[in-house]
Amino acid sequence: MIARLKVKCCAAKGPFYQTRTELKHMTIRNATITLKENSSAGNPPKTLIGQTVEIANEATTVVRSVDGFTSTARHPSKIFWSEGSAKDLASITNVKIASAGKLLIDGELNKTYGGPSERAGGVEFFVLRP
Repeated sequence: MIARLKVKCCAAKGPFYQTRTELKHMTIRNATITLKENSSAGNPPKTLIGQTVEIANEATTVVRSVDGFTSTARHPSKIFWSEGSAKDLASITNVKIASAGKLLIDGELNKTYGGPSERAGGVEFFVLRP
């Protein structure tokens, strides 16, 4: 359940460099998922206990350009929720996933690339990390 961080550095001639920090894939079997709507109706968050999720984070990319400016790009976390479906996430804007008292994911549901999609045995979606 505890992920290990790896840092890969790539040095080329000149001032350009790129660093990627990777977080390995995790499967959590007893997670608590909190789904929050951003609505004016004041609906309370939905909390689901004892869920199974797989979390995969794409590497954070840090690039230093030739002129010396450094840019950082964070990528969304890919989540596969075994007990869920796309309709469960229809009106949801924020997702929080915790396990064993530790907060693993807390961010905005990414609907840029079509939103949540049904997969065999569950739903796959992306969460933007702050």
